[in-house]
Amino acid sequence: MLSVNRISKSYNLATILNNISFSIGPGDRAGLVGPNGSGKTTLLRILAGQEEADTGHYSVTPGYTRIAYLPQGFEFDPSTTIGEILNEQIGDPTLLQADLARIAAIIALEPDRTEAIDAYDTVLQRLNRLELGSIQSTL
Repeated sequence: MLSVNRISKSYNLATILNNISFSIGPGDRAGLVGPNGSGKTTLLRILAGQEEADTGHYSVTPGYTRIAYLPQGFEFDPSTTIGEILNEQIGDPTLLQADLARIAAIIALEPDRTEAIDAYDTVLQRLNRLELGSIQSTL
């Protein structure tokens, strides 16, 4: 069970959460819905122990129950370029192009080889994502 009692949180003069109280019982399902900036992430970070509430408290029973928070975005070093991030996440475009050529040669010899066609599509999608990223980084 999760019991939240009068949790409040402010950043400087901006109040994000004000006396939030609720309970979620065993077997209950709950959703946290609201507009951007309404405090959803702040509440989850407090419940996961990543932030402290200014006032109020919460309890979780049984004691071995854990609350975790997985951020919806990634935080990168501000000096990292979009190209570097894409290269890290998707791959080196030169190597992907070489893979594409190699797989195309296999398909030319064996046009019915479905795993080669699937691999070609996968590499092509990765290259397309890199091209989209390089277009966005120039805007």
